[in-house]
This record gives sequence, structure tokens and C-alpha cells, in this order.
Amino acid sequence: MADYELIDSDSAAIALAELLNGNDRVRPTAVVTIAAGQDAPYIDVQQVAQELDGLADVYLIATGPHTWTFSHHMGEGTQVYGGAGRVYPVGHEWVQHLSKSPLRFAWGRSEGPKTTERLIKDGLDMAAAAGLLGKSVPSTRSQRREGTVKRADNERAWVDFGGGTFDMGTVPPQLAEPELPIERVLRPGMKVSGILDLDSRWFDIRASRLAPAEALADYQIGDVVLAQVEEVSSETALVRLLPGVSVRLNRVDVTPEDEADLRTLLTPGEVIAARVLGKTPWWLTLLGVDEDPRPAASIYPGGPPWVVQGEDVADDEEEIDAVPAPLAPPVVVPPASSVAADGQADQAAPSSGISPAQLPGARGPITPAPAAAPLAPGPAVRDLSLKVTQLQSQVRSLESQLAPLRDELLATRYERDQLAALKNAAERRADRFESELKKSRSALRKTAGAQATVAPAFADPERGFRYLVETAWARRIPVGEQLARALPEFIIGEQFLSSVEELQGVTAEKVADVAMELVTGLAESSSGRDMHRLRIGPGGDDPVRQRDDGAVCWRLALQVNTPSARRLHAWRLPNGLWDLSSVRKHDDFEP
Repeated sequence: MADYELIDSDSAAIALAELLNGNDRVRPTAVVTIAAGQDAPYIDVQQVAQELDGLADVYLIATGPHTWTFSHHMGEGTQVYGGAGRVYPVGHEWVQHLSKSPLRFAWGRSEGPKTTERLIKDGLDMAAAAGLLGKSVPSTRSQRREGTVKRADNERAWVDFGGGTFDMGTVPPQLAEPELPIERVLRPGMKVSGILDLDSRWFDIRASRLAPAEALADYQIGDVVLAQVEEVSSETALVRLLPGVSVRLNRVDVTPEDEADLRTLLTPGEVIAARVLGKTPWWLTLLGVDEDPRPAASIYPGGPPWVVQGEDVADDEEEIDAVPAPLAPPVVVPPASSVAADGQADQAAPSSGISPAQLPGARGPITPAPAAAPLAPGPAVRDLSLKVTQLQSQVRSLESQLAPLRDELLATRYERDQLAALKNAAERRADRFESELKKSRSALRKTAGAQATVAPAFADPERGFRYLVETAWARRIPVGEQLARALPEFIIGEQFLSSVEELQGVTAEKVADVAMELVTGLAESSSGRDMHRLRIGPGGDDPVRQRDDGAVCWRLALQVNTPSARRLHAWRLPNGLWDLSSVRKHDDFEP
């Protein structure tokens, strides 16, 4: 069973400080303290020791002056005290950069579990950084295994290897994808393989991760995909399609405004929808994106999407806006000894309680027997009585000095609890404001992305639609690829434009965009377009629609995951030319 070392003397406290500041450590060190007035830590030090067994040394500093002895021998800002915990990584970078060794506070028992988990995560992160967590090849105490994910939550995934109740392994984020919650990396039911440490039961699956090119292989030019904002400056932004795959966006990829500051449009950590314009290298644009994105790529085969749009938005207004009610002020109850010392113990206090005589079936009052005459005290008894009186006087004096100290201590605890409650409320409000800021920037980005100039007007509707198709081609096809992917001729059927005008729910610009994908061949490789031959009915055995001239009718998705989603129908002539036929709802199989 993993254990920790108790620091209960000044010499042990000094030795611990010297260990942390010395050069002999080969693994991280976790230090947990006990809050004043408590006999046990709020942080579960036994759980910390168990989870970090073999990966970090764990110490508990007992309540007493040695807490301050330890602090006096540590650098400014690197101490730990007052019920908090801290993990110190290997090396000394944490001395200058305190964020390398964050101080984790627990303000009460209710915060103990959360702080315990944070401390364990810090230890695992630091152990992984030191090369202590996970093995790339099996050793005498590890073996290669395959299993099924049973659960993935609370910073852990549990893998069943199929050998019985205890044949399980645990995957922390550090052994899967350190930057992400485990729920965005693994999900129940998926198969995983890796190296199992037989002592700790940690299961390292990092070697089975999909290569970036394989994970993103289904992304095609024209697809709308999800990306996460990493960095933003006034002119450029860095987004990632996958951890380790970053794409730089220039201002023209985000907004048509020449002087726009991208910091007002994008927020680090925000999940955005972008259209793929190129793959080698990756080229994305946020302009003209008005359809639903395809699910994000998975990091492991069969895993969940690594990001989900809008998942980070917390909108529990009632909880966020709730202001903590003031805690009841401490009530100081004077000790019984002080009451007795003041000669009040023999005085009957008013009571609402029931006396024995009032109980049903109680007997009548009993007449007391005459008291015996007191004996005269001897000299020894008188001396002892005087001594007792003197001691009682001293006790009263000490208690009168103790009372204000007790009041001050209780008031301090009360103030600390109030500050903790206000701190939690402030953190919730900050989370809400950050969420609202992301929404506002997203809305501003979409507004800025709209064309500021007035679109040209055409007396001839067909000419106007061809203009929209050519504009989509020029906007979406990179200049270097326009010769190889030229915009071919196409036919606009007699009923096509009237169907676009009559069928509400999709803009002419959107239809032109998809028509451009169709005639240039982009739609055939886009899974979002769901391009297929149109049949005369919904059955899979229904014949394909075909004209007398040999043209076959095809169908493309204009919208997905939308009620009465719109579809584009077009005839493909024997010579390869496209004839745009109509725009219809998904349950309409007319050409």
C-alpha cells in the first residue's frame, strides 16, 4: 500500500526544504498541509500517495511550528501552508516560474476532493514530463495488452482486458492526450491497445494514436470542419484541426475588413467552424460558412470527436448568478467552568423543559429530610480550600484572556468562509462572462464576415446566378489551383431558378456555392454533400431517374441535420456536362 511521510519536527521540515532545493530529486514531490485548528488535512493525502505511487514522493506536514520552519527555508512564493497542497516538479524551474508548481487550496472539507484531484493531476503531468509515466515497450513488470474501454470520465478511463474482475487498467489523460479531458479522447466500447504497468495498472496507449494524416484523411476541400483557436493577434490567428496540427489564419481568412483586429473576433479556446480550401498545406477560411460542420476528427480509432462546438458554454444562469447567502456569524458559548466560577451554577435558570414531577405517573413531591449540622473544618481543609479558591481565580483570569482570542479565531474563520464563498461566486461569474464574450465575438465575426458592399443586380436572373457561381469559384479555389480546377460550362434548366426562388430556407448564394462544387467535381469527394443518383422513390431498389437522352439525375445535400433539408437535383449528360434541374426538399423525389 502506498504511503506518505509525516513531517512532525523542525529537523524533518528543514530536511524536506533542503531536498526540494537540492539536486538529488529524480521525481516530483507532493507536499500537503493541515489547516489551523484541524487534526487532519482537507486533501486526501492517502489517495494522493496511492495515485502517485512510484511517480512522486508524498509528504504531510503536521500542524505545528514546523509548518513555519518549512516556509522559512523555502523561496518567496514557493511555500505551502494553511491546508493547501503543492507538487514540486523535478529541477528548479519552479523557483523562478511559480506556475510550474501551482498552489492548490482547499478551504474546507467540501473542497477536499476537488483539490485532491487537482493535486494528483499535477503530479501525473509532472511525472509524464519527467519521463516517469508510461513505457513505450514492455519490461519485466509490464506487458502489451488490448482491451475495451468501460468508462471514461472524471479524468480517468478504465479498460477491461477480459481476464476477470481485477484484470483492468487505468488510462489518465497523460497516457492518452495530455491536453484534453479523457471524455474527448476515449469513449465506452472502443478498443484500445498499449503497455500495461503491472504494478500501478497504468495503461499507456499513446503508441496507438492515429497519425494526423490518417485522422484527418476524410477532410476534403469544401468541407466545413471544426477547429479550436490557440492564439490570436491583431492580424493573425492560430487554430488547430487536431492536437499537433495547427493552421495559421490571416486577416483575409477571417473577415473582409482590412483594419479589423482579430482579437475582437476570436477567443483562445473557442471552437469555430471553418471551410477547407486546401490540404497540402492546410488552408482554412471562416468566410461564407453557413452550414453545419462535420464532426471533428478522433484522436484514436473509434474514439469521440476531439472537440464539439458549443460544448464549453455553461449557461446555468440560476447557479451562476446566485450570490452566496451570508454565513451565520459565529456564536461564542462561554464554558461551563466560567459560569460556575462566577457563582451562578447554583442559581436556577428558567427552563421550558419538563421536570420529572410534570411527567405522567410521577409521584408527589418528596419532603426532604433535615440536613445534618456541618462539621467545623480543620486547618488542613481550610488551607486546601484557600488553594482551590486561588486556582479558580487564576482560571477565571486565564479564561477572560482566552475569550477575546477565541472570538477573534471564530471571526477569522467566519471571514475566511465568507471569502471562499465570494471567491467561488466570482469564478462562476467569470466563467459566464467568458462564455458571453465568446458568443459576442462569434456574432461579431459573422457580421464582419458578411459582404459590406452591395451585391450587383442583374436584369437577367440566369446571368445573376452564373455570377454567383463564378464568385464562389474565385473565392474558394486557390489561385494556384484554378487552372487545374477550372470552372466548366453548365446548363441552367428551365425550372431551376424558379424553384430556387420559390423554395424558402436556403439562399441563392448557398445554392450557387454547391452548384460550383458540383460542376468542378468537389462535391464528389465531399461526404457532407452526400452525392448520389436520384431514384424515383425512397426504396433502395427503386430505379434511377434517367432521361430519354441518356442523362442521369443526381442529388446533392444543400443542408444537413435540418428539418426538411434542401437538396439540389441536376442531370449529368452523356458528354459530362451538368444540367441544373431544381432545388427540392429531402422527401421530394421529382427531378
